[in-house]
Parts: sequence; structure tokens; C-alpha cells
Amino acid sequence: MVLIIGILASVALPQYEIAVEKSRTAEAWANLKSLENALAVRNMEMGTTGKLYPFDELSVELKADPNSRVGSIGGAYQISTKNFTYMQINSLYSPSQIIGHIVAVGKYKNKTYFLTLMNGKRACSADGSSDADIARFCKAVTGASSSQNLPCVSSSYPCWVE
Repeated sequence: MVLIIGILASVALPQYEIAVEKSRTAEAWANLKSLENALAVRNMEMGTTGKLYPFDELSVELKADPNSRVGSIGGAYQISTKNFTYMQINSLYSPSQIIGHIVAVGKYKNKTYFLTLMNGKRACSADGSSDADIARFCKAVTGASSSQNLPCVSSSYPCWVE
């Protein structure tokens, strides 16, 4: 009996952990979409294209963690909520196109992962993406079947895109 419970727990626990983290990522996807839209509106207001603006200049409000620091760190604007840190970074989408976009940074099993929107599609990348747990996680949150050779956040990490 104990053996059966142990086997069931060893199978169910990893799936439960992914389900919990996947539900947390729903916050990130909603906030990323709102922030990307607000950034596009701010660029239209200022007559610019692809420029990054501080989060406090965007017409969107996030429930910031009271212990977080909102502002610019290392040239990247950032704000933290309970589950994620949102950062604006410049990213290389193609050899001739560098544009600013927003990334949600989270933790899963003590590994850092990155969520972003690429042309409106959900994308996941992680430090240590070759790790089976992170690969399974990124597949689960994006619905991707395999990683793509795209620079989500960094060209050194595989990227899963829905």
C-alpha cells in the first residue's frame, strides 16, 4: 500500500508543480500583453517606433510588490510583482531588426525562466534550457512541441514558441 502511494506521488507531484506554475504564468501572459499594448500606445503618442519607456510612463498599472524597486537597473526598466519581475530589453529578432520588448522573469525549481511575446505568440526560454524539467515546463506553458532556434531573450538559450 505504501509503495503504491509512493509511486503515485512520484508521478503526480511533478505534474502538480507544473500545473501550479502554469497557473501563475497566466498572470505573466496578461501583464505582458497589457504592457506591450501600453508601450505601443506610448510610442504612438511620442511619434517613435520600438523605443522603450519607463513603466511609470505607460498607461497601465501593475500591482507592484511593495518591497520591489521600480526603475532602471543596468539600462533596463523593471518592475516586480509577487510572482514575476518584468523587464524591458532590447532584443535581436533578425540580423537587421533590434526592437525593445518586455520579458517576465520567474523561477521554477530554482532555475530562472523568461516569458515574452514574439509577434503576439507566447515564448519561453530559460537559463539551463537543456534541463529536462525546464524543457517540460516551457513546453507546458507555451504549448510548443519543441524548441526553436530563435533568440527569445538570449541567443544562448533555446526558445519554445506556441
